[in-house]
Amino acid sequence: MTKEQSTGVNTPDTTYNGWPNYETWLVGLWLDNDEQTYRHWQSEASKLSLWELARVLKTSHADTSYDLTGAVGIWSDLLSAALKRVDWDYVAKHLKQN
Repeated sequence: MTKEQSTGVNTPDTTYNGWPNYETWLVGLWLDNDEQTYRHWQSEASKLSLWELARVLKTSHADTSYDLTGAVGIWSDLLSAALKRVDWDYVAKHLKQN
């Protein structure tokens, strides 16, 4: 039985390339594809617990989005909204597995 059959609601699939959503996949892609960034986060993953790693990832990315845009407005709002959708626990698990 599909989700639609069991609930009677047509719920869109929000997963992306096996990740929870596009935003989470994109963060994982960037963390994996830039060598310096990859080495940094692999080092952090080896030192921190899963919970700590997820917290540090979120703090260093989502909580500093204002600093990236330098202003309050549509761009900072859009960036903030996208970063709020990132599943930081999933990203941390991904880093721990590599």
